[in-house]
Amino acid sequence: MKKILFAVAGSLMGLASSEISAQSFDKADQVFGFGFGIGGHFGVYKGYTSQTPAFGIMYEQGMRWDAGPGIIGLGAYLGYKSLRYKETIISPPFTYNYDYKWTYTIIGIRGGYHYEFLDNFDTYAGLLMSYNIASFSDKSSVNGGVYNYSGSSGSGLGLSLYAGGRYYFSDQWAAFLELGYGIAYLQLGAAYKF
Repeated sequence: MKKILFAVAGSLMGLASSEISAQSFDKADQVFGFGFGIGGHFGVYKGYTSQTPAFGIMYEQGMRWDAGPGIIGLGAYLGYKSLRYKETIISPPFTYNYDYKWTYTIIGIRGGYHYEFLDNFDTYAGLLMSYNIASFSDKSSVNGGVYNYSGSSGSGLGLSLYAGGRYYFSDQWAAFLELGYGIAYLQLGAAYKF
């Protein structure tokens, strides 16, 4: 029964992308991806009034190691997110302009196990080992006098799991969805295989 369901699902996907001929991820394949993130564990003590989207750039190379029915991929990851808190409070004779900014950058290496359950759909799970850079700046002012401070705290090594899937619309282009504990809990994006 499972074989029949997989065959039907694979046939439907094949109809939607009949020009695809290659494996979704194979030994010696190289994949470059760019995604935007939703959610995440990076936050600030007072909240924030604006933020950049969390985004990640990833590169992966299929390895020529024997990994049973799947493929091992090794690569690099770069993630970025910024949050800002701005508020003006007038309390005569003082005017307080609060301007705080938090920036989070993740630089890491990752390794994953890829297994194709359905044609053109590369599913994978792995481990990200990273260095997480957290920085803070304060450009607040009181009555025009600017308090200018910047520093870093909370930086350090990180280890996280991730899992995802890439659906290939052509031999090179794919859309992906990835869950993990990197720069965001959920990332959506596009990937290019070369």
